[in-house]
Amino acid sequence: MATPMEWLLVGSHVSLDQLDAAKESTYVDVSSHTKSYSAYAWRLALSAVIATGGIASQSPAVVIGAMLIAPLMSPMVGTQLAIVLGNKRAVWRTILMTWLGVIGAIAISLVIAAMLPVKIDTTTNTEVLARVSPRLVDLIVALASGLMGALAEIREDIPDTITGVAIAASLVPPLCVVGISLYAQDWRSAAGSMLLFLANYCAIEFMGMLVFIALHLDKHFPQQKGLGTRKWRYIFVIACVAVVAMPLTFTSLNIAQSSIKSGQVKEVATQWVQNTNWSVQEVKVQDDVATVYIDGADTTLDDSKFLAMLNDAHISLKGAKVVIIPEFSIGPSGQYANPSPATTQQ
Repeated sequence: MATPMEWLLVGSHVSLDQLDAAKESTYVDVSSHTKSYSAYAWRLALSAVIATGGIASQSPAVVIGAMLIAPLMSPMVGTQLAIVLGNKRAVWRTILMTWLGVIGAIAISLVIAAMLPVKIDTTTNTEVLARVSPRLVDLIVALASGLMGALAEIREDIPDTITGVAIAASLVPPLCVVGISLYAQDWRSAAGSMLLFLANYCAIEFMGMLVFIALHLDKHFPQQKGLGTRKWRYIFVIACVAVVAMPLTFTSLNIAQSSIKSGQVKEVATQWVQNTNWSVQEVKVQDDVATVYIDGADTTLDDSKFLAMLNDAHISLKGAKVVIIPEFSIGPSGQYANPSPATTQQ
């Protein structure tokens, strides 16, 4: 008879056939080692190549294509299932497969980045920038993804492809950004994207394990190491989530503060260029240094007025600079002129 939690999560009693199918698809049980491992390796390698190409070309559609074939979710769910069932050998197998995949994706993306004729600029590439500043909301998304991944493996009425769409976006692309950033020697971006992956990894493992515990799947399989050993594994995973949540919270607060300051600086800059031919295009605040991008046709700027206005607004900044976006005018003679960049330091 199904428990209330089984009815809530699965809609019925979890059968041994469902459990066996989940174990087979998540590498807890491997019937054909060569076939299973070769398929995993090919999917991983090709998804990394495609994701790196999509990031290099700044094409979300190509990155999505890589998400659809990325295989990392399967061994990750397998780790959750093996821990709950007490299958120590499967625990180590799935962990090894996951982290070999992680190393492989990073290495492949690094090699592809080195082979490209044009270097990927990690400071301007939109696909890179989207994955180097992990936030607390990313952890929340990963928790929901872990729930989806566990349910997709244990329920027959939820297609496995949903797992790939919901999860791989948070796994393979950040790893490819790590490889690209390492090649570009952008250590900050590499660390940020790796933190994003680790946050997703820990959150997915934690949430999926809670689902399998709630379903009492261990009653279908003899305990091999006893509840005490598994309890420490649960504590370890919970600790991982807590540890990763702290830097994500810090990063989220920094992003929120930078966003507020960007709005304040933009308001001041807009007032500064009012009644002139200059216009404010963009304002960025990073590490308490504001960068204001403007364009226009005037030849002079009153830098001291801008600094005075910033001080009067009581915006806490370490520095500020104004970058003029070049505009070229080509005449009949072929001559051109462009305004020289101006920089203002506070």
